[in-house]
This record gives sequence, structure tokens and C-alpha cells, in this order.
Amino acid sequence: MKNIKFFLSTIAIASLVLFAPSIISAKGHSGKSGKHGHSYDCYGDDGNSGKSGKSGKHGHHGHHGKSGKHGHHGKSGKSGGSGGSGECHENSCTPCKGGLSSITFRNDGSSQTVNITGKKGGQLFSEYIEFGEVFTYQSNGKMDNSIYINDAYIHTSCSKPLYAGMKVGEFTLVSAVSAKTGNTLCRLPEPSTGKVCGVVFYDKNNNGKQDDGEEGTKGIVVSVLDANEETKLGETRSTGFYCIDDVAVGEATVTVKESTLPANADLTVGTNPTDITVIGNKKNSAGRDGYIFPKPPVGKVCGVVFNDKNDNGKQDDTEKGTCGIVVSVKDSNNNVKTGKTTSTGFYCIDDVAVGEATVTVIESTLPAHASLTVGCNPNTVTVIENKKNSAGRDGYTLSCGGCSTCE
Repeated sequence: MKNIKFFLSTIAIASLVLFAPSIISAKGHSGKSGKHGHSYDCYGDDGNSGKSGKSGKHGHHGHHGKSGKHGHHGKSGKSGGSGGSGECHENSCTPCKGGLSSITFRNDGSSQTVNITGKKGGQLFSEYIEFGEVFTYQSNGKMDNSIYINDAYIHTSCSKPLYAGMKVGEFTLVSAVSAKTGNTLCRLPEPSTGKVCGVVFYDKNNNGKQDDGEEGTKGIVVSVLDANEETKLGETRSTGFYCIDDVAVGEATVTVKESTLPANADLTVGTNPTDITVIGNKKNSAGRDGYIFPKPPVGKVCGVVFNDKNDNGKQDDTEKGTCGIVVSVKDSNNNVKTGKTTSTGFYCIDDVAVGEATVTVIESTLPAHASLTVGCNPNTVTVIENKKNSAGRDGYTLSCGGCSTCE
């Protein structure tokens, strides 16, 4: 009997073990975490932060336990993270509802022909634009979403941000106009300064224009008095060109400093001083100023080099000049002119400035072992205007065979 009771007890315990899950409450599944909130891009003038992300959804309830207590609720999902700050630009062209009807650019590359084409390659705009000049492409209505400016791409719809000052190849976006409202959506602030450039040249033929062969004049000082009453200075290059930076926008007066010109220079073309209107971020032309520069008073320096065969210190009737000898003259302006003796030994050098000049026979061009018998080398001469000024006769004892012929 005891064995039967033990057997029944064993069966009962085993049943409890086998069927226990039906009466123990089951846990519900945990809820999934909520997604992070998205940041949003900001292109407004003030650059607001991105919006916060939305909270994550709660987790699902746990399943009911079988024939037992209800399962526990699952845990709530985590809330989403905050959205990051948006990327912001000043001078924004948003909102551009309906797209754009016109857009203005500044040419920051070289002076060139600017071509604007549509996405399908159609020609929309073509014009020669100077460096620093602004230009506008005006469509008949809403412009293409995608255009190319000399092969540089820009997307002009609202789906991508535009802002004044953005670079498109060699060009800078200056302003844009809404196709829907006609309002200007953005505008690049006007630059406060520009450049003033011009040329000073030597008008040799006095015809009032710079012809081929008429060179610019180097080292001439030019001043600009700008709209802020500030004076800026520049100097001409070897081509006569000058360009003065950072001149205030507005009325300006450009003056060629005549004290830096050659003496007695006369203006043949242009005006001095010149009034111009300076436009920002542009090379503003002050024009070409041509001058004729009267030549300084000059004279000639002439002399003779001869073979003093008998070494008596004078040129006798039978003593010939020495040909091909180089003579130099350094004038009062420190300019050096050279000449050569003819078959008679005579030389004459033109356009020597008035005043003291030094005349030198270049002895390296004399025959070897030549010795001076008469004259002075070097020699000083006072040059008088429009006259043949004599440097005298320089005699040398020479040992040469063919001194009587010149090639």
C-alpha cells in the first residue's frame, strides 16, 4: 500500500514539473527603441539649429502566458535623439518657392565670353563679360532646374540651397529672383572698393593715339583721390600700365604727377586730372594719357684718330687716319654713345646731351703696342647745342700693315 502511495506521489510531482509553464506568467517582449530624430538644413540669414528628433515609439506588450497570468508589458522604446544643427549660410536665397526666374553672377575669372546652357545643352545666354563685371540671366518664366555656366554646374531649384556669394566655377552668385513672387531672394553686399587702372605713353608722332611702336613710360607716379578723400598712389610699369587697388566706390580724381614726367612734356591725348566713377570689385579705366617729350638739347662730338708715323706729335700731310677705332662718349646725363672712325680716322657722334662729356678712345680696338703721341685719352669736352664739338686729334704710333683701309 505504501508502495502504491509512493508511486502516485511520484506521478503527481512529475505532472507538476511537466505542466508548470502553463501556470507561470510569461514576460512580454521588450519594445523596440524609437528612431533618432532627423536634423534639418538651415540656410536662413540667422542660421537656426536643426529641429529635435521625434520620441521613439513605446515597445509592444508581452504575449499572454498560456493558461496563466497575463505576460508583463514590454519596456517602452527609447526616445529619439535631438536633430543636429543645420548647415547655415548668410545671404540665403531661400525660400525660393516656385524656383527662380533670374540669377545674377559676377565674373571673377578672365574677361571672356560667358555661355549659359540648359541641362539638355540648349543655349540660354551668351555675352562677352569683362573681369569683375556682373551679368544676369533672365528666363521667360521659371528657369531650368539645372544650368551650366561655361561648363560649371548649378542646381537652381528649391531642393538645393543657394546663397549670395557661392562660387560656381569662375563666377560668384550675386543675387537671385523668385519666379513665383518676383522678389529678390538674396543679394551679395556691394563691395566697398575697386581698382583704378590706366596707361601713360610716349606719343612720338604727336597724333593723339598710341600707335604700334609707341612705348609706355615707366616710373610715372599716378595718384587717386577717392570718395573717402583718401589718396592712393601707383607707378607705371615698363609698359606704361598702372593699377591702383582699394579705391573707395564713388567719384574719384586721377592725376598723373607731371613732376615725374620728362621736362617740358606736353599732353597730346587724355585729360589730367581725370574724374571717374569707381565701381566696386572692378578694374575701372582712367584711360590712356599720351605725352610728347621734347628731346633735350644736344650736339655732336667729333674728332680724329691718326697714325703718327714719325712720332712728332702732329698729323703731317702723309700721315693717314686710322680706321675702325671705337670711340665712346659719356654725356652729362650719363648716357653712353659710341662711334667708329672712318678710313680718314674721322668720327662724329650724334645726340650728345649739352654739358660736360667724356670722350674715350677704346684702346682695345687699336693695334697692339699703340702709343699715344698727341691728344688726351680720355678727354673732356663741353658740348654746345646744335654744334659739332671738337674732341681734337689723337695721334698714335702704330705698327700695322693695313691701317689705311676700312671695311
